[in-house]
Amino acid sequence: MAASYHFVDADKTAIFVDDGEGKTTTVPAGHPLFRLLSEGTPARGETPAIEPVHIIGYRKPALQVPASVTPLQARIALNAAGLREVVEAWVAKQPLEAQDAWFYGIEVRRSAPFIAVAATALGLTDKQVDELFIAAASAR
Repeated sequence: MAASYHFVDADKTAIFVDDGEGKTTTVPAGHPLFRLLSEGTPARGETPAIEPVHIIGYRKPALQVPASVTPLQARIALNAAGLREVVEAWVAKQPLEAQDAWFYGIEVRRSAPFIAVAATALGLTDKQVDELFIAAASAR
């Protein structure tokens, strides 16, 4: 199959590239390749044959740490990190109010004092907690 590309949206904020061999990427408007592609980019739906595009040296933007995740998402991330049993054992030793927040809360907020206290008690850095929240947000 021939390689193709088209704008992602009507505002032309990015270009979707398919190399025709099963690899795809999105080139954001700020990337140097965007200008090169956009000068000759067809209207959406048109797919002229082009040479495969390989992006070298592009760095993805940093993932945003979500303000909150659902309790299920938090538990999925903790399971994946091998921390759920440790966290729940720590929670079981906390006052009832903290236990209720963990077991019955409708969201887990990154900025909650409970999270900071738990991280300190469990020896987790802010970066590690941020990574857990990012991983949790991707669990659907």
